[in-house]
Amino acid sequence: MYSNYFILLFYLILIVLPPFIYFIYRRANIRCLSKETIKISKAQEGSLILKGKVERFEELLLAPLSQRPCCGYFYAIYDRSNYDKIVYSETRGIDFILNDGSGRCLVRSDVAGNFYNSIFWPPIIRSSNYPTLEDANKHNDLTKKPHGKRYRYMEYRRQEGETIYVEGSFKSTQKDLNLALLNLNGVIEGETKEASININPAYSGSSIHSSNKGHWLLPILDIIFHIV
Repeated sequence: MYSNYFILLFYLILIVLPPFIYFIYRRANIRCLSKETIKISKAQEGSLILKGKVERFEELLLAPLSQRPCCGYFYAIYDRSNYDKIVYSETRGIDFILNDGSGRCLVRSDVAGNFYNSIFWPPIIRSSNYPTLEDANKHNDLTKKPHGKRYRYMEYRRQEGETIYVEGSFKSTQKDLNLALLNLNGVIEGETKEASININPAYSGSSIHSSNKGHWLLPILDIIFHIV
C-alpha cells in the first residue's frame, strides 16, 4: 500500500517539477533581459535587447477569433477531451514600432513572439463542440461558457501599448532617409534571414500551452494513476 503512495508521489513530482523549474528559469531570464536592456536613443549597431511599448507602424492584422486589430497573434484550438491536445494553431506578426520614451525603433518581424497568461493582457477564450472556427460560426456554436463543450479556442494578441522585450540585430536609420523622416532611431530585426527576432512580454504571467511537445506522456500518466 505504501509503495503505491510512493509511486503516486513520484509521478506527481514528475508533473509538477518541470513547470516549476521552467517558471524559475523564466523569472531569471526576465531579470537578465532587464539588466541587458539598452535605451533606444543610445543603441549602437549590432546584437542587443530593447524594451519598450508597442506602437502601430502599418495596417494592423485582424485576429481570427476576436476580429480585433493587433500587431501579431497566437491562436489555437485545444481538445479538452484529449488532455488539451492542440488540434489547430496559427501565429502571425507584422512590423511595428517600439517606443521606450528615449527613442523609437522599427521592429521588423513576421512572427508574433511569445505570450503569457496575464490579467493585464488576457486572452480571448471561447468554447465549441466543433474543431474549426468556420464550423463553429456556421452552427452558431461559439460561446464563453465551456460547460458541455469539447473544444477550447484561445487567442493571444500583440497589442498597442503592451510593454515587451525585443532581441535582435539593430541598425541605425541614418543611411535610410525614409525611416529617418519618420523620426525613428533605428531598425531591429533577426540576426539572419533564418533566425527570427525574439519577442517576449516584459510583465509576469504563466506560460501558455503552445505546442504538443511531450503530450504523449499525459495518457501514460493517466493510465498509471488509475492503476495506482
